[in-house]
Amino acid sequence: MKNIIFIAVTLLCIVSVTITAILIRYIAQSEPTRIIPFTVLIVVGISITALFAANIIVKKIVEPINKIDLENPENCDIYEELSPLLKRISEQNLIVARQMEKIKKRKTQFEIIGENMQEGLLILDKDDRILYYNKSATRILDEKNDNLLKKNIFVLCRNEYFRRGIKQAKESDEQIIYSFEINNKTIEMIARSVATSKGRIGTTVLIMDVSEKTNREKLRREFSANVSHELKTPLSVISGYAEIISNGLAKKEDISDFGTKIYSEAQYLLELINDIIELSNLDESRGFTFEKVNIYEFAKGVISRIEEKANEKNINIKLSGSDIIISAIPRLLDEIFSNLLENAIKYNKENGSVSINIEEKENFVILSVEDTGIGIPKSKQSRVFERFFRVDTSRTGRQGTGLGLSIVKHAVQIHKGKVSVSSVENSWTKFVVELPLELKGETKITA
Repeated sequence: MKNIIFIAVTLLCIVSVTITAILIRYIAQSEPTRIIPFTVLIVVGISITALFAANIIVKKIVEPINKIDLENPENCDIYEELSPLLKRISEQNLIVARQMEKIKKRKTQFEIIGENMQEGLLILDKDDRILYYNKSATRILDEKNDNLLKKNIFVLCRNEYFRRGIKQAKESDEQIIYSFEINNKTIEMIARSVATSKGRIGTTVLIMDVSEKTNREKLRREFSANVSHELKTPLSVISGYAEIISNGLAKKEDISDFGTKIYSEAQYLLELINDIIELSNLDESRGFTFEKVNIYEFAKGVISRIEEKANEKNINIKLSGSDIIISAIPRLLDEIFSNLLENAIKYNKENGSVSINIEEKENFVILSVEDTGIGIPKSKQSRVFERFFRVDTSRTGRQGTGLGLSIVKHAVQIHKGKVSVSSVENSWTKFVVELPLELKGETKITA
């Protein structure tokens, strides 16, 4: 613009000088040669003046344009000729602002969703560099580095199956699923390539810690196998004795004894089935309603119900403690007390004792059941809560289903508590249950 103005002013001056020279020539025809230096001098002077004037004019013209507020152009006081341009800039600003707001909103929503996912989410570029990752991804893979952006994905995990899954996803349009073990966890990954019409632009990877699911499936398989084995024994006994009696092979004096054994096995079978049903209910239930329970009075009720069994072995039951109100599920609390007390009587010695103590400690109620029985070997104490585990049937005989303490463990976990055991072989055994005083609403099984 500066050059255009300068040329325009210069041409105007040259035209003016030329016209002036022509007039002078006609006026001074007697000495025409004197007009040429005079004309050159005038042109040079006017050119310098035009250059100076052009600079001033351009500054005056450009200065308001340079001061335009591009964010609020319509508020600027400038030439009327530029108003359409400023209006157009303002409209474009509004469009860009709306688009930026949408992008920010979507980005925020994406980040909120990503950070609240239990699954790990990874987004990679075409060179396998990390564009996005959430906290669950680093938690599942036990990664402590907080800055993984732009780093290669294999810095995060070098497992062979993980590498293979990403490689296959890059080379295929299909969803790739792999499971692998890492840091004592079972990880499942789902990888898929992201592509456009121009080709592959990246990969999305979803990772999940399925250790609990895997362990549950393993536990259920073992449980099914154990149930089959446990049911087979009493059914075989019942079937055998019944066949002998029905075929007339049993002596009359033996029929009563056979009937007693059939009844005993049938009772065991019923007890086993009831325990299996109870465990199944604990595994499958989604929630339980908690109520206010006086645990000391509750213990008295359970003791009065099983006192007859204690009297058969002349076992003395002592209860100590005080009234303590807790939030509990009465049915499951009954399972805890009943199984612990029945075991304390079942595996106790003649003329032994069972001591029950209930006390409050901080925000927990501590329930302990101690007997003077046969005890549990130290090497087996860590397994007593396993399903169908029995300490030593050669010493105790088949006195239970092996599910009672597993039921206790599940019931305690539903109350968000914990149970432990300590014992000295041939001397005593003590179970300690810790339950929180307050636990409102519903809770889910955690084990």
